[in-house]
Amino acid sequence: MGLLLNTPQPLSPRAEAKLALHLACWMAQPEALRLARQPVLLLGSTAGFSHAGFGPRRLRLGLQRELRRLGVGQDPWLVGPQPSPLWDSTLFLPAPAPGDYRIHLQRAHHGPWPPGPCIPVVPAPQSGAGDGAAALYQEWLEQAGAAATCQAEGVEHAVLLLPDWQTHWQWMPAMPPSRLRPTAGEGDQPRQAPAATAAADADVVCQAWGKPHPQHLAVLVHGFYPDRLAELLGRLRGPDSDSPGPALDLYVSTPKAQLSTVAELLRGQGWPRVQLYGVENRGRDMAPFLLQLLPDALRNGHELFVKVHTKRSGHLCDGDAWAEHLLGSLLDPAALQHWLAMLVADPQLGLLAPAGTLLACSVALHANVNHLMALCDRCGISPETLLQRRFIAGSMMAGRLEAIANLPGLGFQLAEFEQEQGQTDGTLAHALERWLCCEAVMRGWRLQELPGEARGVPGFGHGQPAGPGPSTAINLEL
Repeated sequence: MGLLLNTPQPLSPRAEAKLALHLACWMAQPEALRLARQPVLLLGSTAGFSHAGFGPRRLRLGLQRELRRLGVGQDPWLVGPQPSPLWDSTLFLPAPAPGDYRIHLQRAHHGPWPPGPCIPVVPAPQSGAGDGAAALYQEWLEQAGAAATCQAEGVEHAVLLLPDWQTHWQWMPAMPPSRLRPTAGEGDQPRQAPAATAAADADVVCQAWGKPHPQHLAVLVHGFYPDRLAELLGRLRGPDSDSPGPALDLYVSTPKAQLSTVAELLRGQGWPRVQLYGVENRGRDMAPFLLQLLPDALRNGHELFVKVHTKRSGHLCDGDAWAEHLLGSLLDPAALQHWLAMLVADPQLGLLAPAGTLLACSVALHANVNHLMALCDRCGISPETLLQRRFIAGSMMAGRLEAIANLPGLGFQLAEFEQEQGQTDGTLAHALERWLCCEAVMRGWRLQELPGEARGVPGFGHGQPAGPGPSTAINLEL
């Protein structure tokens, strides 16, 4: 159990030293909250300190002295109400949002989360908040817990602050079992799960014609739906090198059972340079992109690319508008010419996202945190940095191949991707959707949204946050 200190009344330096004596006696108890084995003191308000800097330092030194006198070998861990070098970590509560509990959830998903260690504060809904309040509270707990796990670099050290224990338990019995919700990077395959197999067939069948050229634009496409693939490619200006548009080299993946159908389609459309892969239906668009399309485009020396896939998001109320927004932003001739010019003009620009799709990595973090933590461990990256990153929702983008050239080096195998079961979030493919952008930023490249309307973008994470940002001071009563 944690001890929360509020200091609304002014303290003298002598009173601060005396306060340290009393607090240390409580913090030395075995039942006192500890982080990394250090006894914790939460500060809900610091207005009463005798000096903004010297007062907290005096308290820390007093606690250190008294804890050692009481036989506690660890220094105190001070949690402050706002980011400051004075504290070991910070309390985080989005600014009050009267009337609509979902506004709190918007900020829990979209942030911004403060840099450095923090402890999320999770207030429960008020009595009479409605039938759906318990599910919203559960989502907030899961989301805050995922953020705390990233901050603490492991669930064993993750801590949340529940301001009202009694109200917390009032909502607990009504909570439904945890379930995945549709969020950024939704699944595009049919919702019914295919029959399970003992092991995925990793064999890939390849057909190719024409010679790729490094100066051509690499068009990387996962074509799960052949009818939508025909429509998708029809958006591009004529594929012949004599056309006024850029020269295009196609890299296309599709389930093996559809390989001949897609090959006939591509030949019928007259594409002169094609690498076509028949793959296992596993890992959505990300597995074939990571294992086949991206490595071959890199081997052929392409500089610029566009990544798209056929999309049929049946679990969304307007999945067709979402797909139209993504594909139109990248493949319509005028849009394509515009983003190519942007890349030529700015050599530091790594990835371009359709308007409204560049979201905080904390959106739906609760569904993806386990895979993301494993990726951080695999690459030697602190998970806390994920809370300051953004990703491209929908997994369609344009950019420079150099920005993501390290991804094949992660060494993933097809068997590491979950078998297709109609998942809408929480798979390795969904985590890699986020990691792809993190990788580019970590290598010094810039992400940018394309201009345009974002009306086709679903309201992931309860929509974009509105109103004031995070609170800079928290005064809680426990």
